[in-house]
Amino acid sequence: MILRFVLAWLPVLALLVGFGVLRERARGPEPPPLGARRQGALAVAVLLGGYVALLSHALPLASPADALVAGGACCVLTAITRLAVGYGVAGRNWSRLRDDFDPRRGGWWPFLLLWIAVAPWAFHWLG
Repeated sequence: MILRFVLAWLPVLALLVGFGVLRERARGPEPPPLGARRQGALAVAVLLGGYVALLSHALPLASPADALVAGGACCVLTAITRLAVGYGVAGRNWSRLRDDFDPRRGGWWPFLLLWIAVAPWAFHWLG
C-alpha cells in the first residue's frame, strides 16, 4: 500500500513543476518578493494537505509507521524534483536554490517538506 501511495504522489510532482513553469513565465526570471514566496508556499501547503487528505482516504495506510514511510518517500521525491528542476531545467544556480531552503533568507521549502513528510501520518492519525 505504501508503494501505491507514493505512486499516487507522482502527479503532484508534475503539478508542482507545471506551477513553477507558469509562475516563471508570468513574472520573469527575477525572484518574487518575500511576501509572494511565502504566500505561494502557504497556498501549496494547503493544496497538498487537501490532496493528502483525499489520498489518505482513498488509499488508507495500514499503520502510523507506514504513513511516516510514505510521507518520507514523498518528501524525498519532492526535494529531488525541486532541486533537479530548479538547477537542470530552470537554470538556477546552487546559491539561489540554497536560499529557497534557508528560512533565514525567507525560504519556506524546509517547512513545506516537513509538512509533506508528516501529512500522511497526521491524516492517518485523524482517521
